[in-house]
Amino acid sequence: MKTQMRFQKTLCLLTLIMSAITIVYAFGFITGGMATVGDIFDYRNDYFNAANVYNFGQQVNDIILILGIVFLCLVALMYIFACQKRRNYYITNYIAIGVSALYMVVFAVVGIILVVQTQVMFISEVDWETFYGGNISLDRFAHTGDSQVMFYIGYVVYFLVILNALALGYNLLWKIKLMKGEKALLEAGLQKEVA
Repeated sequence: MKTQMRFQKTLCLLTLIMSAITIVYAFGFITGGMATVGDIFDYRNDYFNAANVYNFGQQVNDIILILGIVFLCLVALMYIFACQKRRNYYITNYIAIGVSALYMVVFAVVGIILVVQTQVMFISEVDWETFYGGNISLDRFAHTGDSQVMFYIGYVVYFLVILNALALGYNLLWKIKLMKGEKALLEAGLQKEVA
């Protein structure tokens, strides 16, 4: 039981950190190449076809930020119900962990879909040839250009969210198994702790 309790405590802390990382990622989503799109976007003269990508990227940014904040609130709920330190789980612990894990999977899938859609638009719709071949000064864009790093960081972040959700599910199953074993020992009159 002690090993499981340590794992449970560490996992809840990692989940809290992961929720913060998703929010930080949302704050940084419109950087790099997407910042260049924002710089070259001119609502009066869209020479580079950047308007759709820019507007869609802003919407995606808002969505993943809101979803990240909800994720953080669910992790806070896990801490309110003491999921990180309870020896025996109650119905509120099962609900908090179950809802959090399910939400994390849905959030990660939605996040990946939105990042993929934004990246596809970024690659296919923005006229990068005109941008690089034009007579404009590229000095202020030299550090970013058509960088896609933030998209790949998003894939890693959301993959880690899915792994975190699976770890929460594993921990819950482990806890249930240990609680059943401990209950059986107590009913048999033994006081020994289960693994």
